Amino acid sequence: MRGHQDVWLAGPDGVMAAEVDRYRLVVRAPEHAGGPVHFLVLRRARDEGSHGLIGSGTEPDVRTAKEKATRMAGRLMERPRLPNAV
Repeated sequence: MRGHQDVWLAGPDGVMAAEVDRYRLVVRAPEHAGGPVHFLVLRRARDEGSHGLIGSGTEPDVRTAKEKATRMAGRLMERPRLPNAV
């Protein structure tokens, strides 16, 4: 995203996550080498306690999965929000 630096934090279980605006980006590397890397883009609800799945996918490596999740969140942030959207 232009003008935004993502801070990815790695958890002990091998999952990496970044917070971007109202979105949580999650990347999970495969258990065994050679498998796809999964990514999720979640949106925090107004109550801040729950997340809704906005998009997901798989990529061949961690770097590409992080880039894809970041681009997805960036496009969502550029869209105008509806007044009653959660």
